[in-house]
Formats: sequence, C-alpha cells, structure tokens
Amino acid sequence: MSLLGKKPALGIDIGSASTKAVVVRIENKRPLVVAAETLDTGAEGILNESELYTSVAHWLREAPWATGGQTVGLPQYLATTQITDFPAIVHDNLEEMVRFETQQLAGLSDESFIHDFQVLPPGQGRRNPILIGLCRESVIRERIQNLTAAGLHPASLGMTGLASLNALLFLNPELKADSQPHVLLDIGQDTATIVVFCGIRPLYTGTLDFGSRMLTEALLERAGGDLHKAEERKRELDVNDVGPTSSVRELLRRLDGEFENALDHWRAQQPPEFAKEPCKAIWLCGGGALQRGLPEYLAERYECQVTR
Repeated sequence: MSLLGKKPALGIDIGSASTKAVVVRIENKRPLVVAAETLDTGAEGILNESELYTSVAHWLREAPWATGGQTVGLPQYLATTQITDFPAIVHDNLEEMVRFETQQLAGLSDESFIHDFQVLPPGQGRRNPILIGLCRESVIRERIQNLTAAGLHPASLGMTGLASLNALLFLNPELKADSQPHVLLDIGQDTATIVVFCGIRPLYTGTLDFGSRMLTEALLERAGGDLHKAEERKRELDVNDVGPTSSVRELLRRLDGEFENALDHWRAQQPPEFAKEPCKAIWLCGGGALQRGLPEYLAERYECQVTR
C-alpha cells in the first residue's frame, strides 16, 4: 500500500498471543510513527481464528488512534520470497520478465498465484537483483474474506518477515550501509520467521518449526499439567541453566537444527564468493525473544552479537 502525503496507514500484526498495531504517516518524505499499541489476545480466551479477528476489529474500533488504510500481516509461511538476478533489466518489459519467473517458481501447480516484486540495488555478487514475493491466490482471497467478515478492512496484506525487517531498519538505520550478512529471528507462539539480510536487501526468508508455546509444553509435566504454572515457570526459566538431558535442552537443539537448515538454504542460493560470509549479528524479536538467557545462548552457539 502506498504511503503518500500525510494520510496515515495502519499496520496490523495479528498473533495468537498478541496483536500489534502501528500507525505511520509520511512527513517530509520520511515515515513517522504516530502510534504503536499492543492487544494481549492470549489473555482473552480466544478459541479460533474468527474470534481472534473479531476481537482485534473491536479493539481497533474503540481506539482513537486507529485511523488510515489497513495493511494486515500475512504469516511468512504462507508466502515465498526469492531474489532473482536478471541478466539485464529492461524496465519496459520488467513485469513480463517477473511474471515468467514466477511461473517457474510456481512450477506445474494448477493453482493461481499472486506476485509482487521490488528492484534492489546491486550487491553481494548480483548485478540486477529483484526481490519477488509469491503467494497462492486462494490463500489471499480466503484471508481477506475472513478479515472482512470480522470487521477488518485491509487495503493489502504484507509479508510479516519483510515487515519485521523494515521495522528493524527503521529503528537501526545504520544497518542499511552494512555490507555483512545479519539474521533477524522473529519468534512467535507457534513458529519463528527468519530473515537473512545485508543492508536493505533481504537475501532469504523462511519459517522455523519452533515457537514459545513449545517451551510451555516442555514444562507442563513439571508443573503438574497446569498450563498457567507452566507459563510462570517459563518466564522464570533461564535456558542456560537447564541440564543436558532436559526437554528444554532438547527444544534448544531443535531450534539449532532449524536455524542451521535455514542458513544452509540461504547459502545454497548465494553467489559462491558470498556464500561463505559469516553472519555478523542476530537480531531477536517477537514474544519468544523475551525468554531469559536466549540471547546469551545464541551468542555462544553462533559466536556473534545477539540483540533483542
């Protein structure tokens, strides 16, 4: 969605544990954050997606700051991103070139796909890189229909991985000039999104089968099956203090495996001269990033700076 003039735009990230809303407008050609609020959806006893959307819609109707066209986050696991280095960019035929590339990405599927693209500056061994986003049309239509039925009226959907990266670069503009790869890890309740980026270029996005709910479930037995007590234990737990055979340590090994697989996928897509570059830093966000000891664990494991 275009952010032009002084019209505000409302971005909504709907999660099972919490929903975040940010109002932004353009002022002097720069984005200005007008409001940023959070709804604790996890505490409302919501049973399904329909109830979740209805609760969020009611919250926004009651909020005086919730103005402007709505962009709602699309979970990263529902979309695919890829950087393609074209031999040359002919702007008159660029949409046709990208459409042909998306047909190759979609393969032999009978489904219809929706795509969008962004031309990136050259770098990391690529001369004419274009970031392509791809999603099944049926997923987009179903998501918008469900949101509209609940009282939300999104003008567009945005991939959460790229949205998180945009937020990180907004808060840390010095990263835009960094020529080394960084990792953004957004840990949610059920899954985590990983973005490998260099400067303003998102080089890889993916989803990890790891979420903060898994830690709660790992502590259920010690909490006597009491979910509330397990959540309390999780908040008090430092992941560096668990034993080598504990269920929490097993979950950390799972996170390591998922993380390593994602980095392997990223490296496999890079030009040879860039594929061996070590990651300079890991940036954590999402509710699961608040877990005690997690930055220290990852810093020791991957020998780099880790920042929430």
